[in-house]
Amino acid sequence: MANPDAPTFQRLLIARPGALGDVVLVLPAIDALRRSFPGAYVGYVADDRTSDLIAAHPGIDRMHYFPRGRWRGALGKPWRWPTLVREVLAFVRELRAERYDVTLDIQANLKGGFLSWASGAPVRVGYARPYCQEWNYWFNNRHVTPPVWPTHLTDKFLAAVAYLGASTDGATFRVPEPIESTARAEAFLRDTVTGPFAVIHPGSSKARPDKQWKAESFGEIARWLGEEMGIRSIVCFGPAERPLADLVAAASGGYAVTTWPGASVLDLAALLRRAVLFVGTDSGPMHAAAALGVPTVALFGSGSPVVYGPYPSTSPGHRILFKPRRGRTGGMAAITVDEVRRAIIDSLAASNGRATLARQALEESLGSGSPETSAP
Repeated sequence: MANPDAPTFQRLLIARPGALGDVVLVLPAIDALRRSFPGAYVGYVADDRTSDLIAAHPGIDRMHYFPRGRWRGALGKPWRWPTLVREVLAFVRELRAERYDVTLDIQANLKGGFLSWASGAPVRVGYARPYCQEWNYWFNNRHVTPPVWPTHLTDKFLAAVAYLGASTDGATFRVPEPIESTARAEAFLRDTVTGPFAVIHPGSSKARPDKQWKAESFGEIARWLGEEMGIRSIVCFGPAERPLADLVAAASGGYAVTTWPGASVLDLAALLRRAVLFVGTDSGPMHAAAALGVPTVALFGSGSPVVYGPYPSTSPGHRILFKPRRGRTGGMAAITVDEVRRAIIDSLAASNGRATLARQALEESLGSGSPETSAP
């Protein structure tokens, strides 16, 4: 239903810098805005982790670079504060020079509030309490209440653009694929893997070790995929995750290799597009794989799959293994290799055309029964 109080605008700024998963989940909202307001000028504040994705996106006219890493590092070094102040002021001037009519703050925290204020836009749309945090509410003068809560983050973002009057029907993930990313992915595959392959991502945020599954268990899955299905595995990794990726590859018995160092977000997307399966934790690569339509097996031991699971949950190839921690039991350690195997069989069998599998033979090798998967 259209919002009769939707603000009119010609120039809109979206405030949502973040890691890969954070930004991937915004893509349907960008798509809805661009289709609903084809003549509008749309800017986006992105940081060093996803600036290449936003800069290449066809729905974005201007990417404003927010140097999160450099500014955070400068906070603890007083001798760098004068430079930091100059850079912050220059960033604010850059935003205000665009004369945005509306800022859409879907960051929903103090950082988002700062960006909303810094834009100088007269209309600043954010979320109502309690759907934001860190005093974010006070920086914005229009507030959106998601129609259902808890809801997936993608639906929360779509509710915000619907408030602006955008139609969210048919909103899709549009992930750019530059020619150079295609070339790098295909060159890597020619040199390392022949035939169908899966992508495994064992990593998670350094601040959330509760999201990690054992590297040896991922390696066992890669070995099983290679031996039983003829599917090799490629282990992707983010900053500081190379040792973890190497452990998975070492435990695979030669059935897994790691991605090339320094693969960008768009290079990873090009690789994922060519995969028959993704297996991993609650992470950015998991969200990217699901957005690209890759059959996805996502492992959760904390957090809510309703809010953070692969989207859309109705995709036939998506499977979630969720073992919430209850006291000293549950969590990622409670997810067994056998459960992941069965989830993979279900995922691939439900994904017509993605891979040809002898389901009956595989189930005979694993025994009867169904994987203990749960969906949001």
